[in-house]
Amino acid sequence: MINRKSIFIKLFLTSLLILFVSFLLFAVIFNYLLHSVLFKNYQESLYYQRDQLTTYINEVSNQGLDEDTFYSSLALSMDKDDQTTFIFGPDGKLKFLKDSHQEILQMVDREYVDKALKNEEVIKKVKVNDRHMFITAIPMKIESEANPNHAMVVVFHGFDRDVNPIRLLNFGAIFITILVTGIIIFFASRKITAPLRELNENVLEFAKGDFSKEVTIDRKDEIGQLGASVNYMAKELAGMEQARREFVANVSHDLRSPLTSIKGFLVAMQDGTIPEHRRDHYLTIMKHETDRLIKLVNDLLDMTQMESNQIKLSLKAYNISEQLRRVIAKMEPELIKYQIEIDFLDSENELEVLADSDRMEQVLTNLIQNGIHFSPKGSKLEVILTEKENVALVTIKDNGKGISEKDLPYIWDRFFKVDKARSSKLGTGIGLSIVKHILDQHGIAISVKSTFGRGTTFTFSVPLANKVEK
Repeated sequence: MINRKSIFIKLFLTSLLILFVSFLLFAVIFNYLLHSVLFKNYQESLYYQRDQLTTYINEVSNQGLDEDTFYSSLALSMDKDDQTTFIFGPDGKLKFLKDSHQEILQMVDREYVDKALKNEEVIKKVKVNDRHMFITAIPMKIESEANPNHAMVVVFHGFDRDVNPIRLLNFGAIFITILVTGIIIFFASRKITAPLRELNENVLEFAKGDFSKEVTIDRKDEIGQLGASVNYMAKELAGMEQARREFVANVSHDLRSPLTSIKGFLVAMQDGTIPEHRRDHYLTIMKHETDRLIKLVNDLLDMTQMESNQIKLSLKAYNISEQLRRVIAKMEPELIKYQIEIDFLDSENELEVLADSDRMEQVLTNLIQNGIHFSPKGSKLEVILTEKENVALVTIKDNGKGISEKDLPYIWDRFFKVDKARSSKLGTGIGLSIVKHILDQHGIAISVKSTFGRGTTFTFSVPLANKVEK
């Protein structure tokens, strides 16, 4: 069953309607022009006939023919199959001819004759018994008469006979043209809309989660571009779907691991498997696992808010030098735990920057924490703050394992972990992604350089407050 709301039907009917209206307009214009041309020809023949009759009457009058012979010869000149001619004298009465055409003569209004006697031309179109006729009255000068002012009235009653065959041929040609063109439009519309049906089928499959199908439209027009866009969309959606699955899998794993540990320790405490003197040790482990859960949940909440643009920055001037010292001090327990030493190379001057201090503290914490997690025991972590032109340049450099060149483009992705084996160190795989989002919101670029086996360096710059205000 044909869907009346389909683009194919709309395109087909619209094209057909345009075609029909175009030919209808053509028929109207053609009919008008045909009438004009034929009537012009009638007019020219009318003037010629008037001149011939005037010359003939003048000559015959000079020859002195008897009345019957004169009328008979004049009738032969005036009577034709497609027209009837009348001549009226100055008094408005029929002259020269006997009133043998009473039926046609009744159509001639006295007003037409009077106007022609006053040197005016009259053209009227009348319809008699479904036949179109033209009545034309023109002035006529017969010099052989005492009063030369006469009126010649011609009734053209062969107009339909001349026009109808041409009109029928015209309408027949139009009908055949519309029929043939309609068939061509039908198949052309199907060909044009066929890719749209394919697109529709593919999009329905995409809605079901199947992104394997590819639109095969080998065209260079807008529909071809749409097909390419749909294929690109399918690839992006497939990537997003894969990312979603990995996200769920990673979150599930990172939530399940500490919860399983906590539950196991609680059950062991309940049934007495863990001795009394070891309970504090396992409670400490449970606290660390709880901290890990809280950090993961907080990171997830932050990430969700950032991606949905729910977090608005509160830019203000503050001392980033003091902030770095404070962040490093907060990291002291982890530094002691992992036996990491930090070298903080501060600028000679206290630097004030314009940024959201809370979010920037989150960036610094995540980057330093990332350096601690991936630095071997006994190694050194460098935090460098320098003033360069109109910015405060922050550099965080570790001497850890480094990141391979193939992994480097993915470090900002959620849950991406370079070292899977060391992911238990409170790492959620979201920290660097949060860093990237916060800096992007500030309009700040961050660069990373890493040599595998020799460490990684993160560098970004924050605009100085006094320089921005100027």
